[in-house]
Amino acid sequence: MKYMNTSAQAHPSSASMTIKGGLKLTAGKKKLKLTWKKVSKASGYEIQISQKKNFKGAKKRFLKNSKKSFTIKKLKSGTMYYVRIRAYAKADSKKVYGKWVTAKKKVK
Repeated sequence: MKYMNTSAQAHPSSASMTIKGGLKLTAGKKKLKLTWKKVSKASGYEIQISQKKNFKGAKKRFLKNSKKSFTIKKLKSGTMYYVRIRAYAKADSKKVYGKWVTAKKKVK
C-alpha cells in the first residue's frame, strides 16, 4: 500500500503568487522607494534592479513576506532604473514564483 499524504496544505500556484495592483516607484535623491500590495500566500519577494531594460547584470534582493515596501539607496542621480518584483512561496523543497511586475523611474 502506498503512503498517501493526508495533509490539507494546498500548494500555491504561480497565478496566486502574482502581485495585484502593480509596483509603485517613488524617486528621491539617489534612492528609489518601492511599494506594492502584499500577496497573502507568499513566503517572500524577489526584487531585481538594473540600469538596462533587459535586466542583464541586475542586482537581486530577497525580502520576507512581512514587507510591502523597500528603499534602494546609493543610486546614481539622473539615471533611469528598471525594477521588477515577484512573490514566491516555498512548497515542499521547491519555490513557486509569481509573474514579474516591472516598473521604471529616473532617480533625482
